[in-house]
Amino acid sequence: MQGMVMLCISAFHQIPEDMTGMYFVPVVLLIAVGRAGGVPILEGFLVGQLTAHEPSELDKDEGRVYARKTVWWITASLLCKLSTPWIFGHAGWRVIFICSTSVMGIGYLLFLGCIPLYHRSVDDAAAANTDLERAARWEGDTFVTASDPPPMDDSSKSTEKNQECSTVNKEGEGEEEEGEGRSLVEQWKALSVMIPMWTTFLVFGLVLSTGDAFFAEQGYLMARNKMDIYVVIMIGKIIRATSSFFTSILLKRVPKRLNTLRIIVGIWTAMVLSVFCCSVAWRVEFRRLEPGLTMNTMRLAPQYCLLGLMEGIGRQGLDLFFEVQVSGAGSPTL
Repeated sequence: MQGMVMLCISAFHQIPEDMTGMYFVPVVLLIAVGRAGGVPILEGFLVGQLTAHEPSELDKDEGRVYARKTVWWITASLLCKLSTPWIFGHAGWRVIFICSTSVMGIGYLLFLGCIPLYHRSVDDAAAANTDLERAARWEGDTFVTASDPPPMDDSSKSTEKNQECSTVNKEGEGEEEEGEGRSLVEQWKALSVMIPMWTTFLVFGLVLSTGDAFFAEQGYLMARNKMDIYVVIMIGKIIRATSSFFTSILLKRVPKRLNTLRIIVGIWTAMVLSVFCCSVAWRVEFRRLEPGLTMNTMRLAPQYCLLGLMEGIGRQGLDLFFEVQVSGAGSPTL
């Protein structure tokens, strides 16, 4: 939100050239951090709401919940991506920034205002369960108290109490030391297993960021009007969303005992597509730089399609790798 407000300010008041880097670098960082932090929170919120509205507490299907979340998320994403270029295709930067900031602010206000309504039924159910647990615990305590043995004298009580305290303290210290050592080993093991994912993610992010920046620059240099490059970019976004959706469905159909195969298929397919994507982009740029040759922006469609496929399939492979690795030993680290 702060990054969008700063962009609105820059659209109304021109930033001096010597201050451009100092102004726009924080803007990009704020928008990137906000987007990276906001999307998982919104997806988790949607999953929580769908889980809370499952028909029965005893019949909660996690796969069904995540499938419904994916359908809702992709539908909203595709509608926004398809409508945005035609709504703002011929608008200026001031109008685009003002509308984007306003929509974002209204969305956050709606979430803040409606969260109590969303969670009311969930809170009531939780309170009822808590009351039942307290009642059951109270009945159990009463039953145990009624069947206690006859009271002992004060000296016997103090001696027995001291012995029990010393025994409990020794056992507690030993269990605590053993638990701390085990938790440290599990955390380091989980971190060491995540190193391959971090290296893959670095290469994956490098290719994506280069493609997003370089392909857009290619389009702006080739396009005769701004709508042309928007159409090509939206094609890539649609391919990414649909490939991610269908890849998640296909990978889930593979048996869980073949987790390694699923991870290899997801990540290595994305790596192969990244090679083809870079090769196609290099050939298009080589042709574009030839003197006296004019090219249509639709020549960029193949590389945008490959970039979208790479991102959609690669994200699913990395998500699956993360899910497999943290399902057991990595849970304390989270």
